[in-house]
Amino acid sequence: MSSKALTKLFKLRRALLGLEIELGLNQLSQDEKDLLVCIDDLMDISGSFRSDLLKKSDILRSLPHSNFHRALNGLLDKGLIKKRENVGRANYVFIGSNPPEVPKK
Repeated sequence: MSSKALTKLFKLRRALLGLEIELGLNQLSQDEKDLLVCIDDLMDISGSFRSDLLKKSDILRSLPHSNFHRALNGLLDKGLIKKRENVGRANYVFIGSNPPEVPKK
């Protein structure tokens, strides 16, 4: 592995971490962040998605069942997603406009 490639990777990682802090995503667990990435891939134009399809994604496939549901419930509790009413189980919608509060330093 070249040191130039590592330096580029570390710069990218610092930029990503800075954005996560700015958006309040640093308050989420890694599983919750991974879930959001998959939701973004799978949701339709209205923000709707099915949790059973999330479980099949490459990123989440190896995530234990309990961790998946803990992360899903965490996103529900934080107001980033909500259950869709009157459409059956496993149907959710991405809200995304209520990120966790970033503590002022």
